[in-house]
Amino acid sequence: MELFLSILGTLAVMYAAGIELQRISLGALIIVMGMLTDNTIVVCEGMLVRVQRGMSHLDAATEVLKQSQWILLASTVVGILAFSGIGLSPDAVGEFCASLFAVAAISLLFSWVIAIGLTPLFGTYLFKPASGPQEDPFKGKMYQRYGGLLSWVTRRRVGVIAVLVVLTVLAGWAFRFVKQSFFPASTTPIFYVDMRLPRGADIRAVTEKSQQVEKILLKHKDVTQVGTYIGGGATRFFLLYDPETRDASYAQFIVGVTDPNLIDDMIPEIEADLKKRFPEEHWTITRPNFGPGGGAAIQARFSGPDPAVLRRLSQEAKDVLRADGRIIAIRDDWENPISVVRPRFDESRARSAGVTRRQVNDMLAYATEGLTAGIYRENDQLLPIVLRSPDFAQGVAGLQDIQVFSAGLRRYVPLGDVVDGFEVAPEEGAIAREDRIRTLTVSANPVYGQNSVDAFRRIRSGVENIKLPSGYRFEWGGEHESSTRAQESLFRQLPLSFVGMALLVLMMFGRLKPALVVLLVVPMSICGVTLGLLLFRGAFGFMALLGLLSLIGMLIKNGVVLVQEIDEQIASGVPRMQAVTLGSMSRLRPVALSAGTTALGMVPLLWDPFFRDMAITIMSGLAFATILTMVAVPALYALLFSIKEAEWEPGQRPDAT
Repeated sequence: MELFLSILGTLAVMYAAGIELQRISLGALIIVMGMLTDNTIVVCEGMLVRVQRGMSHLDAATEVLKQSQWILLASTVVGILAFSGIGLSPDAVGEFCASLFAVAAISLLFSWVIAIGLTPLFGTYLFKPASGPQEDPFKGKMYQRYGGLLSWVTRRRVGVIAVLVVLTVLAGWAFRFVKQSFFPASTTPIFYVDMRLPRGADIRAVTEKSQQVEKILLKHKDVTQVGTYIGGGATRFFLLYDPETRDASYAQFIVGVTDPNLIDDMIPEIEADLKKRFPEEHWTITRPNFGPGGGAAIQARFSGPDPAVLRRLSQEAKDVLRADGRIIAIRDDWENPISVVRPRFDESRARSAGVTRRQVNDMLAYATEGLTAGIYRENDQLLPIVLRSPDFAQGVAGLQDIQVFSAGLRRYVPLGDVVDGFEVAPEEGAIAREDRIRTLTVSANPVYGQNSVDAFRRIRSGVENIKLPSGYRFEWGGEHESSTRAQESLFRQLPLSFVGMALLVLMMFGRLKPALVVLLVVPMSICGVTLGLLLFRGAFGFMALLGLLSLIGMLIKNGVVLVQEIDEQIASGVPRMQAVTLGSMSRLRPVALSAGTTALGMVPLLWDPFFRDMAITIMSGLAFATILTMVAVPALYALLFSIKEAEWEPGQRPDAT
C-alpha cells in the first residue's frame, strides 16, 4: 500500500510540475521503486520486534518514530544527494537526464512521509501482539548463524578489513578491463542515411538522385517508410536528433524499419548497395544513440590560419584512420574545393562607362544562380523572391555578352566592355570556424556493431602524434568530447554532493568515528560493480556511473541506520560488543529486504538498452554492498572503537562458528 501511495503521490506532483512521463522519468520510478520501501521496512521491523516483545502498538510506534524518524529523513536526503550530480549538471546530459533527479527526489520524500505517517497505522491493524511470554525475535536459525558469523568477524576484524581492502584494490585494477561506452544505440526503429555529392553540386541534381535512392531504400523488405530531406537535415523532432546545417549538395534519408534489432545487419547491406550504384557520392549510415550529441563518433579538429596547412593535417589524420582498417565513413567537413568563375574587373574602363562592381555582381547572379530581389512573407514563413534569367545557358563564354546598364552612356553595354575576361579557379566551398578560428574537422565511425570507445583508443595516439606547426591547435570532438564534457560537468557537482552526504552523516551522529565507519565502506562498493559488469558484459558509461552514485547513496543509508541502531543499544546500557551484535542482527532483515526489493525493481531495466548497464551496476553492487553493511560495518565499528570481545552480558554471547 505504501508503495502504491508513494508512486501515486509522485505522479500527482509530476503532473503539477509539468514533468512528463517519458523514458527517463519512467526509468527513475523503476529505479527508486525498491528504495521506496526502505523507510517503511525499517519502521515495520522496529514495530514488529517491539510488539513481539510485548509492547502495545502505540508504544511500539512511538518508540520507533522517536528513535528513527529524523535518521530516516537524513538518510533519505543522502539518497537524494546521490542523484543530485545529474540534476545540477549544466551540461546537455544534465538537461537530458534532469527528470531522473526530480522524480527520484519526489518519490523518496514521499516514501519518508508515508513511512512515518501511515506505516504505524497499518502496523496497528496487521501486527498481532504477543499472546504469551515475551519472545526473543532473534532466536531463529538465520539470526543465530549470523550472530556466530559476527563473532568470528569481530575477533578477526583486522584481517577481515585487510582482505576487503585488498579486494577493493584488485577490483580497482580489474576495472580497466570493463568495457567503456558513452550512451548505447537507441531502440527507435529508424536509422539515418546521409548522401553527400561533391560540394558545389546543383541542388536539382541532388533532388534527382535522392528520388532514385528513396526508391532503392523502399524496396528493402524491412523498410516501412523513408523521409527525404534535401539541402539540410529535418527539423529537430526529438532531443537526440542533431540536424545537419544547410548544404545544397547534401541529402538525408530517415529510414523507418519494422524491428530495431534488424538495423545492425541492414546497414552494411544497404551501404554496400548504395556505394555500388552511386560510387561518386559519399555515404554515411548511422543509427541514433540514447543521450545528447550527434554526428560522427570520432572527430578530430585542427585549427589554424592557413587552409592549405589544415588540409595537410587533415590528410595525415585520414591516413591514420584508414590504416586502422576498422574505421569507416572517413571525411572532413570542408570536403572538396569548388571551381568558381571570377571576372577580372577593369577599374578604368568600368569607371569611364559608369559601371560599378555591385552592378556586375548583380547581373552575374541574375544570369546564373539568381538574384534575391525581396522577401515574401506567408504566415510565419519568409520566402525569398529570386530573379533569374530564363534563357541563359551559354556557359562561361557567354558571360561577356551579359548586358549591364551604363550610367555614363545611358544604355546597356556588354559585360565584356568592363571586364578583362574570366578565369576559373579553385576555392574553398565552406570554411568552418571554431571561436572565429578556421577549423577543419575530420570525422569517422567504427565499423557497424563495434564499440566506438575501443576504436577511439586504437587511433588516438596516431592522430595525437601528428606534428602541428606553430600557431595550430588540435582537439578531439565526437563522443569523446561529449563524454568528457558530461563527466567533467558531473564531477564538478560531485564534490558538493559528497560533501553534503558526509556533512549529513556527521551531523546525524555528532561524532567523527561513527561517520567514518559509514564512509569508509563506500570505496569498497567498487568490488561488486566491477564483478557484475565483467560477468554480464556490461559497459561502464554515463548511466552506469549514475548507477554507481545511487549505489553509494543506498550504501550510506543502510550504514547510517545500522550504526545508529548500535549507538542506541550502547546508549541504553548494553555492553558494547553485545550491542554491535544485537544491533546488526536487528538490521539484518530490513537491510536484506531493502536490498532485495531494490534489486527486483531493477529487473525490468535489464531488457532496456538505456538502463541495462545502470541496472547491472546497482544489482551487482548492492549484492556486495549488503555484505559490506552487515559484515564490514560491524568490523570497522569494533576496530575504530577498540571494542573487546569480552564485552558481553554473561550467558548472552552466541557460539562462535
